[in-house]
Amino acid sequence: MISMNRWTIWKLVLPDPIESIFEKAIENQIKTIHLSPPQLTAYQALPFFEDHRDPFDRLIIATALKDSLSIISNDPKFPLYPAAQIIW
Repeated sequence: MISMNRWTIWKLVLPDPIESIFEKAIENQIKTIHLSPPQLTAYQALPFFEDHRDPFDRLIIATALKDSLSIISNDPKFPLYPAAQIIW
């Protein structure tokens, strides 16, 4: 879980050790994605919206666009990027 408020920076709280999370992903046939220079270039090319500054969201969107992937999310900011295929 990632939590943030006005007084703190991002905090990542994981329910299990990271090794266990990756093992569960492999068991469930979930493929991990490694960042590449083309994905980071796509990140830089994304339009910047003053009301959407979350770098992790933008990295998800850039990766999905570069790799032709769909995003499963109900984040209200994702539709700001109409080229991204959002499912939900």
